[in-house]
Amino acid sequence: MEISPITIFYGSMLGIAIGALFLVIYRQGRSPTHNDMHNLERQTREELRQEIKEAVRTATIEINAETNRRIDEVSHQIDGLRQDINRVLNALASHERINGRVVVNIQPDTEPAPTSADD
Repeated sequence: MEISPITIFYGSMLGIAIGALFLVIYRQGRSPTHNDMHNLERQTREELRQEIKEAVRTATIEINAETNRRIDEVSHQIDGLRQDINRVLNALASHERINGRVVVNIQPDTEPAPTSADD
């Protein structure tokens, strides 16, 4: 899994915030108590949880955009294949006999294939 630059940035900001908190506690002339450490741990855990949620949200948006782009590409390829099949069917339907056999007159779907702009 690749770590995005924004995650590194937020991690650095979190580290600075934790360092500043320890500095403030130190400057007050007392060492951090068990309760202070517990509160800091809870706060850090919540901040990390929020960062992870945001990173997942961002990754989901990026994955969805890439998936939609690929779906559009494949849809375009399918439309091209559909047009090729219709051309072949039209060519076959225009001949009544091939090698002495009667070919059924097939009327392919002549509506234009939808484009991604029509969606």
